[in-house]
Amino acid sequence: MGRTEELSDFQRGVIIGCHLSKLSVREISAMLEMPRSTVSSVIVKWKRLGITTALPRSGRPHKLSNKDIKVLERVASENQLSSLTALTNEFQTASGRNISPRTVRRELQSLGFRGQEATRKPKSIKRCAKPALKPESEKTITTKENAASSNKGNPSVCKEDQGHADAQATSEPTDQPMDAEASTTSRNTEAQSRDLKSFEPFTYVDLNFNSDSSFSFVNQSVPTL
Repeated sequence: MGRTEELSDFQRGVIIGCHLSKLSVREISAMLEMPRSTVSSVIVKWKRLGITTALPRSGRPHKLSNKDIKVLERVASENQLSSLTALTNEFQTASGRNISPRTVRRELQSLGFRGQEATRKPKSIKRCAKPALKPESEKTITTKENAASSNKGNPSVCKEDQGHADAQATSEPTDQPMDAEASTTSRNTEAQSRDLKSFEPFTYVDLNFNSDSSFSFVNQSVPTL
């Protein structure tokens, strides 16, 4: 159950006045729209102790009064960018009360004031800073001409490019026409290679005569060329 608001001295006096008017607890509760337990506790305390005010409670009393809290709220509203120490000094000068910064912070938080500190942005160093990204419209495509012009002053890059160009020129076949003699020699060479590929091995039989007038068969095979 949540904490309810305390009854004022006037409300307690009204309850006691209704009780002295010979009204019952149920009638007083219905008329003032209060719980019957509250009305009964006020009447019992008046009968036992003869008082209608709230008894002092245990614990340390509040440091600031309602007037001091209003002064603190006015000082905080006028100096919102000041530090906690500066607000404490300003409040002590305005109210004449000697309080600590912790008390000022606690009261400001209860009033709804919150302290915020700006995020510190790290200082950018040239050797640590990253290059800024270019938008898509400003990006350029590097071509062979741009690469050649950018590497014009670098001798190592020029030599490497020249070596690649020579190797490419050597590997690529030339489209220059050949003379008649060279073309005839090329056709003859191709025909000989086709004849050798179509040549198949064969086996022949040879008669071998011995010294005793007998003979034998010898199979010899010709290997493939």
